[in-house]
Amino acid sequence: MCTLLHEPIVDESPEGLLLLGSIESGGGSCGPQLLLSMTWRTMQSVCSCLVTLVTSSVTTPQHDLNIGLCLKNLLLTVRHHGVFENVHSAFIAYSSTMWDRKKEVLLTWLEEVLCRVENSENDMSYTRRSAGIPSLIQAILVTESGRNGKPYFRSSMERLLNLAEHPTLITGRIHALNMLHTLFKDSKLAEFVVPFIGRAFEISINGFSERLWSLRNASTMMFSVLAARLFHNRHTQTRHITDATFFALFPNLHPFFHEGAD
Repeated sequence: MCTLLHEPIVDESPEGLLLLGSIESGGGSCGPQLLLSMTWRTMQSVCSCLVTLVTSSVTTPQHDLNIGLCLKNLLLTVRHHGVFENVHSAFIAYSSTMWDRKKEVLLTWLEEVLCRVENSENDMSYTRRSAGIPSLIQAILVTESGRNGKPYFRSSMERLLNLAEHPTLITGRIHALNMLHTLFKDSKLAEFVVPFIGRAFEISINGFSERLWSLRNASTMMFSVLAARLFHNRHTQTRHITDATFFALFPNLHPFFHEGAD
């Protein structure tokens, strides 16, 4: 089923895709918008069924692996926002189950995607904020247990921050910024991202002066989510923090701002 539905949702511009004009049906023609809508709704049902199978413990280990591969490949290829949001929700439920059942599978995929992003100059499109790629990484890391301080989350953040300030890997940098944006935005990771906020602020501000618009845009998006994470309180809509507290939390930013002011 996923194979049959694949083509309309992996196109760079799925909302305007024409598959040989229109598809004739018994009641008339099926244009691209109707085709996309039906594909989206069908994928939503498929993902729901797959997650139900995994979480109900009626599947074999091979079935679990095949279901995960299907969801992973969809997140790596789908360009339609509504579809990869549905797949993302399904993959979070899948990852929550697999961390207890067979975490080696998730760690293999995590390493595979990070390595692919680090070597993605001519391989992976970064349009649509990297589409479902950040959601895949986020689903694996957010479901990691926090009892031991989330070691895989910490190592992944270090790799993404290193990539985000790499001087030559443009595509990889944009992917890294988009992925960091997603991780900093997730409220479930709020306490775990704090040690990385100071460095991320430096990277995002430095990105404002990049010549390439895609880098400037990704940097601005990450800066906005960092500011929201640090200063926004959802109850009062504001959050006050003194400069002494701010620089005590992020000591690297005091010399950084001072140098920028000069």
